[in-house]
Amino acid sequence: MKFNLKALILLSLVTLPSFFHVASAENTPEEARSFQEFLTYPHVEKGLSAIANHDYGRAVAEFKQARSWSTERPETALYLANAYNLDGQYQNAVEVLEAQLIYTPKNATVISALGNNRKAYDLQLLEKGRALENNISELQTYLADNKPFFFDAYDEHGWVDLLAKAFAKEPERILSFTPHFATNQAYQDQIVLEAALTSGNQVFASAYIKELASKLNKDPQLVEFLSYQLAKDGGTAQAIQILMQAYPFVDASPQLQKKLVLRLATMIEQNPKLVSTTELGILAKPMNSFDLRGIQANLFAALKNCSVVRSLLSDFSIPHSETEWRLLGQCYQVNQPGLAEYAYQKAMAMNPNIVNTRAYAYQAFAVKNYSQSLSAWRSMDIKEMSNQDLESAALTAISAQEPQYALDYLAQLDQRSAPKDALYWWLEAQLELKEYPSIAAEDLKKAIALAPTVAYYTQLASIQQELNQTTEATSSLEAALKLDPSNTNTQASLAYAYYQNGQMVQARTLFLSANQAQPDDSRAIKQLAYTDQKLGLNEEALKYTELAIDDYHLQAPDDLTAENQNQLFGLQRMHEDLTRRWTFSVDATGGNQVTTVPNSGQPGLTSRSYSQAEAAYRLGDPAIDDGKTFSAYSRVFAGSGTLNTALPLYAPMAAAGFRWKPIGSQNINLAVEEQTPLDHVAGNQTQAMLRASASFLNSGAYSDDWHPTGPGWVAQNLYLDAAHYMTSGLTSLTSDYRISYHDKIVIGQTIEPYTHLQLNTLNNQVNHDLRVGLGVRWNYWSGNTQYNAYPSKVYIGLEAQHAFTTYLNEKNVIFLSLGGRW
Repeated sequence: MKFNLKALILLSLVTLPSFFHVASAENTPEEARSFQEFLTYPHVEKGLSAIANHDYGRAVAEFKQARSWSTERPETALYLANAYNLDGQYQNAVEVLEAQLIYTPKNATVISALGNNRKAYDLQLLEKGRALENNISELQTYLADNKPFFFDAYDEHGWVDLLAKAFAKEPERILSFTPHFATNQAYQDQIVLEAALTSGNQVFASAYIKELASKLNKDPQLVEFLSYQLAKDGGTAQAIQILMQAYPFVDASPQLQKKLVLRLATMIEQNPKLVSTTELGILAKPMNSFDLRGIQANLFAALKNCSVVRSLLSDFSIPHSETEWRLLGQCYQVNQPGLAEYAYQKAMAMNPNIVNTRAYAYQAFAVKNYSQSLSAWRSMDIKEMSNQDLESAALTAISAQEPQYALDYLAQLDQRSAPKDALYWWLEAQLELKEYPSIAAEDLKKAIALAPTVAYYTQLASIQQELNQTTEATSSLEAALKLDPSNTNTQASLAYAYYQNGQMVQARTLFLSANQAQPDDSRAIKQLAYTDQKLGLNEEALKYTELAIDDYHLQAPDDLTAENQNQLFGLQRMHEDLTRRWTFSVDATGGNQVTTVPNSGQPGLTSRSYSQAEAAYRLGDPAIDDGKTFSAYSRVFAGSGTLNTALPLYAPMAAAGFRWKPIGSQNINLAVEEQTPLDHVAGNQTQAMLRASASFLNSGAYSDDWHPTGPGWVAQNLYLDAAHYMTSGLTSLTSDYRISYHDKIVIGQTIEPYTHLQLNTLNNQVNHDLRVGLGVRWNYWSGNTQYNAYPSKVYIGLEAQHAFTTYLNEKNVIFLSLGGRW
């Protein structure tokens, strides 16, 4: 900075004569002053003349000489400093003026001149450095050799800029200079960190931030400045480190603290991998205001850490904001969906906007509160609902059994000409399902074409089964299983379809797979029992039957439904049948007149009384193959003979033969036997008999077997019998339809009133015998175990008959019957 030369000369000429007189204020003795004036005056005059001639070097020499004779006077210091200034020697000017301040510390002129020269010296250093900017090595040497103390913050900032340029790859050397202005100290911290980042020196950056810890903790403004600048320049990791270093910013004002917490939360939310588990633990500790806890909760909600969110917002004594209730709703969704619904409801109550209402509608649907979910959907302006919202609302309406609203939402989609996705067609299928299953099936096929899912295929298969499209249903289930081969429900459904189609091997494979995946699934266990029974794998069938029975017995008897009890009894009956080899039976009748004896050992027999005892043994291995059996049997039977007695003890005969049940699902028996008389009564002879018999209409609910549920049951049976005697040529045909009601007395006992219509024909009789019977029986079942249904049954009955037409002498008869099976 140059002084005004003309003004300075003029000032000197005017003031020079009195110059030394003015100095008397400095309390210099009069003689000494006079002598100093004598010595310095010539040099001052020569120095001013040299300045006028622009000979600044000569001026400096003269003023130095004058200064040597008057070392304490401010005037000589000002002349010399000005000469140095004019000659560009600002540092020397500064040194002279600083020395003068020791003697005259309050001299305003000296202070002003010192400030101007300091500024000039700072600028001189700065300009020298800037002149070297294109030669980094020289600039580095220059900066290393000079450590100026700047009195102007702007100039000091410029020096720091030079350091940043010179040591861009050596951030530690930037620290060789220490700024004394606070703004430049913060700026130096910034450029040091930026240089470290630019040069890839992450280790140094991290270490330097740690060194700044105490400063950061005391200066939240510095934290704000550095974190902002670093984040802006791509140093997000370092910005987070700085913020974490000063967290929780207790020395900051509430506004700045909230700003810094929000900045930190936002950075972490966007860069979650930049913080450690330990740091997250620090951030999880509740802060001292609900505003800050709300920011924390938002952060951890974004990080999917709901346990922390719940902890931060667990103090319900403090009113929660709408956003916080929504966050709680999000965090309760998985483990506590009911509380999630409550939280969303609170948010909606505070602000029933579309965001909160939508969230509540979805959550209410998730907890199957379909009516409230539908109410929420209906409260929304349909024009503001997205296409997805409309589909979800339609789904809710169908779930709430309010199909008319579903129709409205789907109609709105149609009005918008919205693309019809898979869910749309599935929803259409649900609306058509009851009345138009064929149309529903077509809708599901459209859904599958767009987005095949296991659920779509499974429902399509169910409709196809309802439409008796068994092949198509099986194909649909096969397609579903291809989508998810490990889906045990699909495996079981397809296995059942195979079972229904008679594809037992395929069914068993899938049932086994489902059972391996879910060993406790009772449905798969039961179906394995049935399937193995169908395949004749009796040992396996027994194993699964026992497992299924055990599963029922784990439940309290009172907890078993009627269906459960019937299924349990069916399994026990199957178990008993699979383990049976021997069957023993006894039958006997005795009446007041001769009558026909249906289902007797001698078809076509007419007798007043009759009795027989039989033992049958199932041959083969297995003894029973899917209901098919082949048995050897032997029996003894007798009747009233020629004595016409009510005691069936006469004309006894022995018979032995084979009985074949060729169809497992039908009670049809074919037999061949040889009958041999035991008393050799005249007329009796050994003969062979061929026989076919069958029972129909007596399965399931109408069987004579014990029924575990209800007070009783209706039973019926159509019995058909055809027999031919090879020796005599006699042929007998019998048809008997019987219907009864079993009235339970106690468990295992019934009183059974019944009636039946019976037709008998013989090829040696012209007429046939048609009669009706009315009677009552007492039945008693016994011998059941945990796994076996009643293997034994005995009965005693009384019956009256009337023949409409007959080849016998009497039309009316009363007789007693009894029998048993073991």
